[in-house]
Amino acid sequence: MTDGFEYGAALYRSVPGLDVAAGFMAPVVTAFHSVPFSGLVFFLALSYFVHSRASALSPFVKFNIQQALFLDMVLLVPFLFPEVGNLLLHVAGDPMPLIFCRNFMFYVCASVLGYATLSNIKGEVPDKVPLLSHATREYLSML
Repeated sequence: MTDGFEYGAALYRSVPGLDVAAGFMAPVVTAFHSVPFSGLVFFLALSYFVHSRASALSPFVKFNIQQALFLDMVLLVPFLFPEVGNLLLHVAGDPMPLIFCRNFMFYVCASVLGYATLSNIKGEVPDKVPLLSHATREYLSML
């Protein structure tokens, strides 16, 4: 959620209940991002646990970790191409298309995390996320 948090900035300002939730999450996200390379360290550590043959993690946990890693990759793609946001602002003339894209990314992140949380509470594998679950299943079958 730390990588998807900032996509919801416009929503936090416009939806009354979300500003309170964002107020609780903001210190956690800020603390996480204040440590240099914290995202990379967590990404590599979680990847190690998925790939380690000595790992005693169940396939259920490995699936959840790998799906979270793939979601993290999807959320980081827009940061690799910041020019696209500038192009949207230049071509459209107003920030609405950019806000729409950022809100969409936040909705995707929140939906996947909510679905995965509910599935895990029920004891089910969260394998019904389009594209993401299929990629996770295929990737884990190759290990």
